[in-house]
Amino acid sequence: MTSFLVQRTLGILALVAIASASIADHAEAADELDLYMVMTMAGVTAGSIKLSVDEQESETISKLSMKSQGLFKFLTGYKSRAVAHSSNGVDSSPPMPLRYESTYEAKSGERRVEIRYDDQTGDIGSLGSWKRGKPRKTRVSAALQAGTVDPLTAMVRFRHWIRELRGDVGLQRIGHVETVSKTQVFDVFDGRRRYRLSIDLLERLEASPTGFSVPALRFRVELETLAGFGKNDMLANWSSEDGQRWIDVVVSDENSPIPISMSTIGGSLKTDIQTRKICRGEDHCRKVSH
Repeated sequence: MTSFLVQRTLGILALVAIASASIADHAEAADELDLYMVMTMAGVTAGSIKLSVDEQESETISKLSMKSQGLFKFLTGYKSRAVAHSSNGVDSSPPMPLRYESTYEAKSGERRVEIRYDDQTGDIGSLGSWKRGKPRKTRVSAALQAGTVDPLTAMVRFRHWIRELRGDVGLQRIGHVETVSKTQVFDVFDGRRRYRLSIDLLERLEASPTGFSVPALRFRVELETLAGFGKNDMLANWSSEDGQRWIDVVVSDENSPIPISMSTIGGSLKTDIQTRKICRGEDHCRKVSH
């Protein structure tokens, strides 16, 4: 059971992380951004995460790779890679999914998913799922697949929403303006599981990732599982493990924000992700946290 918890918690937190990977002004030149993160569980290093976001003129290419480390590597042998292509939103319309591919390996075997979307409607055009090389049918009905996006496009939409949000409330710190309560919901299907992410802006605050204070935005992220979760999948009851569980996400409040921290609130196994380094090309890196 520990291996399921490690794998799925790692996945959910990393997908939340990509939301704030590059919330840059539209006027800035589009280029690829790489973030390097470390995940700990109960204070022990559990895995590493690399996020890449390439925002081009007409589409955004998102890449996510993860692997377990130390004791958790022994327990799970987990590593994964996902790639998504999403069309950039026009005017106020949200980004649309184009295609999504994911592969992960663990001691239980290799799984692979491919989803293709209609580039006009965003509806799922084709879906393929394999385990140990053999095709598998999804347990999520067509009705529940309708109106969903892949996990990485959901996070690209999160970025799009934050841009709108920052423009709406302005750049002043929360102490200088009326507290704003904003909520966004994303319906997600990853080829195997159907779930809903509800995200609330909680506050503006001062964070100190490198020893000095910077303005930041804090969000509450809740996960609701809807279909496709097996009886041994710890996320099937993740949100109600102790009656209340959610993810606390903090990003810097600036023209090009970066994720500062992500932490699970509630539950039996405290999990944290810290961004250690952010790069725009090999020669342009900066340290984010200790």
